[in-house]
Amino acid sequence: MKRSGRLRRRAALVRSFSLTRSQMPRKRPQRDPGEANARRLVRARSEGVCEVCSSAMATNYQHRLPVGGGGPWSASNGLAVCGHGNLSGCHGRIHRNPSEAYARGWSVRRGQDPAAVPVQHACYGLVHLTD
Repeated sequence: MKRSGRLRRRAALVRSFSLTRSQMPRKRPQRDPGEANARRLVRARSEGVCEVCSSAMATNYQHRLPVGGGGPWSASNGLAVCGHGNLSGCHGRIHRNPSEAYARGWSVRRGQDPAAVPVQHACYGLVHLTD
């Protein structure tokens, strides 16, 4: 088989559009302004201890009603929980056992107000969380 020579271009390639830095997709989405405040309030409320088991340091913020499901960034919608991601510790327990999480108020169903649903708190028992 004989190799063909290099293909010649008849016309120069023209870029149909140019991307500027402002048009490039961001690596991380912008934070909601209420997020930092909600995280600060929940951290202060828990004093760094897991609100589900009270035997470990709180490392994660658990949304009772997910933001994607219409949940707000508020202290009444958050719990300070232990674990890494949603795989281990109490954070993982909540995601692995949704029926227990709904029964204890650690998770809230769509359409419910997180401030109106009581939570089984490790230290204080059944409480209503406020903002």
